[in-house]
Amino acid sequence: MIIEEGQLITNGYPLRVGGNWDNQVGPGGFIADTGRVIFDGGNYHQYCSDEFFNILEVDKPLGGAFRMEGTHVLCAAYDWTAGAIDVIPGGGSFTAFDLVDDGIFGEFYLNPGGTISLTNNDGYVDLNGELHIFGGEMHVFGGTTYSYWPFEGDAEISMYDGVLDFHDQGIYIYDSPTYSLTENITGGTIRTAWGFFGESGDFTPDYGTMEFYGIEDANIYTINGCNLNNVFINKSAKNNVEAKSNAQQKSTPLFDKKSGKPIGNGSKSNMITMTDFLDINGSLIINNGILNTNGFNIQIEGDWLNFVGDAGFVESTGWVIFNDDDNTGSIIHTNETFTSLSLNSSATGIHGLTILDGVEVNVLNFLNLQLSSLKMGFSSALHVDGMLFIASEGGLNADAGNNLITIGGDWHNENDPNTIYEGFWPGGETVIFDGFTDQTINVAAPEETFTNLVINKTSGEFKPNDNIQVLGNLNIQYGDWRDNVPLLSHSFYGDFIIDIDGNYYPEYETCFKGESDQVYETFGGDGIFKKLVIDKTPAKNSFGYKGGGSKSMTLTLNSDMVVHDGYGTSIEEGNFFLNGHLFNPTSHMYMEDGSALIVNEGATLVLSSGLFMNGGEFISYGSTGNEATVTKGALGEYQFEVRSGASISANFALFEGMNGNGIWVHNGAFVDPANAFNNCIFGAGDNLSGSIRLTINNVQNLNLDNVSFIDNPYVTGSINVGKYYNWGELEFTNFSGDFSGQDYEDDIHNRIHWIPSEHRLELKVFLEGPFNGTYMSPALNAVLPLNSPFDPALPYFGNPMPDWYYASGGSVGSIPSTSVVDWVLVQLRDASSASAALPATNIATTPAFVMEDGSVIAMDGSPQLTFDVTPLNNLYIVIWHRNHLGVISANPLVESGGIYPYDFSSNAGQAYGGSSAQVLLSSSPDIWGMMAGDGDGNGEIQMQDIDNVWNIQAGTSGYLESDYNLNGQSDNQDKNDYWLPNEGEGSYIPE
Repeated sequence: MIIEEGQLITNGYPLRVGGNWDNQVGPGGFIADTGRVIFDGGNYHQYCSDEFFNILEVDKPLGGAFRMEGTHVLCAAYDWTAGAIDVIPGGGSFTAFDLVDDGIFGEFYLNPGGTISLTNNDGYVDLNGELHIFGGEMHVFGGTTYSYWPFEGDAEISMYDGVLDFHDQGIYIYDSPTYSLTENITGGTIRTAWGFFGESGDFTPDYGTMEFYGIEDANIYTINGCNLNNVFINKSAKNNVEAKSNAQQKSTPLFDKKSGKPIGNGSKSNMITMTDFLDINGSLIINNGILNTNGFNIQIEGDWLNFVGDAGFVESTGWVIFNDDDNTGSIIHTNETFTSLSLNSSATGIHGLTILDGVEVNVLNFLNLQLSSLKMGFSSALHVDGMLFIASEGGLNADAGNNLITIGGDWHNENDPNTIYEGFWPGGETVIFDGFTDQTINVAAPEETFTNLVINKTSGEFKPNDNIQVLGNLNIQYGDWRDNVPLLSHSFYGDFIIDIDGNYYPEYETCFKGESDQVYETFGGDGIFKKLVIDKTPAKNSFGYKGGGSKSMTLTLNSDMVVHDGYGTSIEEGNFFLNGHLFNPTSHMYMEDGSALIVNEGATLVLSSGLFMNGGEFISYGSTGNEATVTKGALGEYQFEVRSGASISANFALFEGMNGNGIWVHNGAFVDPANAFNNCIFGAGDNLSGSIRLTINNVQNLNLDNVSFIDNPYVTGSINVGKYYNWGELEFTNFSGDFSGQDYEDDIHNRIHWIPSEHRLELKVFLEGPFNGTYMSPALNAVLPLNSPFDPALPYFGNPMPDWYYASGGSVGSIPSTSVVDWVLVQLRDASSASAALPATNIATTPAFVMEDGSVIAMDGSPQLTFDVTPLNNLYIVIWHRNHLGVISANPLVESGGIYPYDFSSNAGQAYGGSSAQVLLSSSPDIWGMMAGDGDGNGEIQMQDIDNVWNIQAGTSGYLESDYNLNGQSDNQDKNDYWLPNEGEGSYIPE
């Protein structure tokens, strides 16, 4: 039919066309009226130009199609009898504003750039024919029910690209008892503004996308082997947070008129609700709107993408099951919350499911890793409120770094061994057990390994049934770790922290291991250890540690540690540093080669049974008054053996409570010569006859300096030091204590030597009287007596005996220097503190001279005072003067380079009594000195010093007791400038 000029009017009559239709005039060239145009050519294609028909009928039983090649054909109604509609490439279209047949019958071919639009306002839009979509867009409008595939005839859909869009109805894959559905979808998108019912295994696309859009709530499910490939939820008409809350609003449910099945709840909350199982062969994308599982399960083989957020997925009580079977793996791209999650993939050599970097996944109930592995991306998080079950051949891989895993239920792993694809594979993650009931760990492997482990249980207990290895840090924040079975062995490679509300109650062995330094610290919680092993040896696990590393790795205590119930402690390799804290093993303690036990100042090692050093090094160092302590526990005295191959280094340590062998250094053992028990204190042991404090039987020649043996029980036969082999020499210098010396040694070969100790003092003190602003005037030097003035005739100016009285006197042939200011008397007192340094604690006294610069020299002019004494406690220095108040050091003397220096003048606190015991003589710099005015030597400056001394001598000259400024004269200056300002002051030297 060619309309070249003029106009063709059907006038209501039918028109049959066996060839092509070519209207060259345009819309005015053909008046469709109420007529029908029938294309009924033979087995060939019939082409049509742009045209509008009233009723268009295709009746081509012999084959061929009614074709649009870049043209646009419209009809008021389309009536199919036989043949096909074919919009071939070129941008053409076919539009039917109504369907004469009650459904989609016949064949439709659609190619890229083309469009087919079908409408059936008062009938069905079921698929009873064939759709072959290679591209372009096919739109279906109207329909009184969902589109059944098939319903009144066999149906076929072949789709390679393009869009098939049902604007007003959903899609129902109908399990017809009569007709079949053939599906061959390799691409493209099927869209619907409603839902999808899949009830036949004839529809199982492996490609393509099903998109749900629009504001109407609708339902979805796939059963009987039916599945979808990609599912795209794009119901974007309303705000999704509001929509999710509106899901509970009252509305009138809608039902499919043909089947009676519910197709939606009647609301417009942009929700797709599952009413049965949903099987997705591809990916699920929630771009807008809501997917509500409604308690049903989803099986998905592809990726999960929820761009809406929490509001976009209502997890309800259903499972989500990832079951990739094409060995490509699935990915969770966005944060998501599931009720229960399962991985049941047949993927091999890859991870069946991956949580993308930075994504957070919440599982409210159960995580079941049945087949293949779940891989966590970098900085991703997995929160499981219920049980984690890793079945044999299932896996959880957390080696990407910075992963967080929280577990609220039990941990179950059936794999042995663990690999990157099977079992649990750690690598920089933190695992937190935070459930509200008891939680167990059950594994098939010898142990379960974590990087960082946190116990944060505000109720219930953490109760392992198997061994645990923590390659990083352990932090017990809340709750109790309590082993559920006996004889477990737990290993820790990082810090071990117990917070105030946490406790650690193992049933058997705890091992500290690895190449890194470790810290043990509690902030109020309990660490109740049983068997303890410190084995800081590299290459002892299968997660990356290599052999041949340093053996100096250290476990440091930042809190006290006790090993309970009589289990042993073993330091096999590495350092154990007490760091000022207490360690009590309560049973045998062993040390092996490559180990070191470090007991520092303020630390206490409590030995209840014994320390047996088969190797390694015992290092003990403290400071004066803050010694490192080794003492006994509740079970009594302990054995301390430094066996052959082991070594000991001790300085400022206290050893007490040993058994009869004392500290026992065997032949073949080594004592550090620089720290050969120097400044150590040996207290009482078992106090039995024949008991020894220290036994040294090796071949070394050693000097033991400033060793103190105290608290002698005076049991007949008790021994301070024993040596029983005829080799090696022991020399004790500067020893002290009432149990020191050769009287208590056991030395059958004369190998122990006690050298009396010598204390050399460098002292500095100023007198107020002769001080002239910078130094003291030696004005009396020419009249100083050659005999000490400290043994005068008694009584002394009304005082029965001056506080400084020293009957032994002392004299010189001449005054050793013209810079000598006057005589002073120096005492050493042996006491625990300055306040306890009473006269009875005095162990040495000597007269001396004070120089104009404050230095105190010996009577022979030596710059140091020398005392041969053996103090039991601390040494305090007392300096007396005949008419100044005496002073005592506030602090004990401390040796430095073989000298005991002490300067009273540097600040007020150097004298016991502080600024009340001395007077400030100068403030640039500060110089403090002894107060003038105590003429009768009774330790107080009072009227007697005027009445009984100054009044008698006033106006005279010479070496006078009332000459308070030491200028050789007694006058008003002595009374008014020195005695009067100090009246009422007294000495702070304990009496």
